[in-house]
Amino acid sequence: MTPQTVTPGFEGVRVIEQERFEDTRGFLHKILTSTQAGGKFPSGEVYVTAAHPGEAKGNHYHRRMGEWFAVVQGNAALLLCDPTTGDRHRIELLASQPVCAYVPAGIAHAVVNEGEGMMICIACAEAEHDPSDVVAYEVQASQPNKSS
Repeated sequence: MTPQTVTPGFEGVRVIEQERFEDTRGFLHKILTSTQAGGKFPSGEVYVTAAHPGEAKGNHYHRRMGEWFAVVQGNAALLLCDPTTGDRHRIELLASQPVCAYVPAGIAHAVVNEGEGMMICIACAEAEHDPSDVVAYEVQASQPNKSS
């Protein structure tokens, strides 16, 4: 699937459908290809984050870098907010219906575990972590219209 704009006001946000292959041994879940990332695979860092039911990871934005997110276990919502307008949006991140979502610099985000078990998310960042690039911003307070 071609990357798509999520909603007006969030033009830089992209959601790409992925595939998950399961058999008796387990599963294979592609996160992101170089082609899907526009020929520029994120070169900063790749990390795994997990959250217990009802917990959120993030609630911040980055001044200079974007990130890709994909849930490989559980169910989550990627909550977005444009700090300049207050506009909010929501993207479902489900391991059973995999997508990879890109959040550009300047868009506040939080990944919230909406499942009953542990949620595991893989993230690919465009730059290595720099505390001076992170601005705390509460995104979780509102859960607006659903989108995939």
